[in-house]
Amino acid sequence: MIIAIQAALMCEDVQYDEHGRPSYLTVVGGGLASTSRPGIEPIHIVLHLATDRKPGAAVVTVSAPSWSEPFPFTYPGNVDITGVHLQLAVPMIEPGELEVVVDEGAGRRSAVLWRLTFPRDAEVDPDPRARLRVLELAREGAAIMRDALKDRRH
Repeated sequence: MIIAIQAALMCEDVQYDEHGRPSYLTVVGGGLASTSRPGIEPIHIVLHLATDRKPGAAVVTVSAPSWSEPFPFTYPGNVDITGVHLQLAVPMIEPGELEVVVDEGAGRRSAVLWRLTFPRDAEVDPDPRARLRVLELAREGAAIMRDALKDRRH
């Protein structure tokens, strides 16, 4: 069982050393800001999850206005902390929140929020299809990440 989200962060890149230890590069603070509207922001979301040392399964759902994607994963037993690393293209359709929810079912749910904003001088694409293109790119990227989680080795 996941006891809590011990840490959650967004960063521009994650690199792993030969022992599998991560380095988080250019950590993003309180949220994402896109210079174009609609826009798409490539980002890494990393969760450190405290466990009860028993194996289990959960779903991380990442949501933004007009977009939501689930990422099922399993975690091993006999560890205090398990991690989830998602490399995503977040669609920036309108201001709001990026919500990351960890759900194991049976009412065990934890969430983290980050802001999604646009500066006043954000470039606006007048093409009504731009929104659909951004959402499709985000869905395609999420599908690739979902497949990578299925193949992950503990």
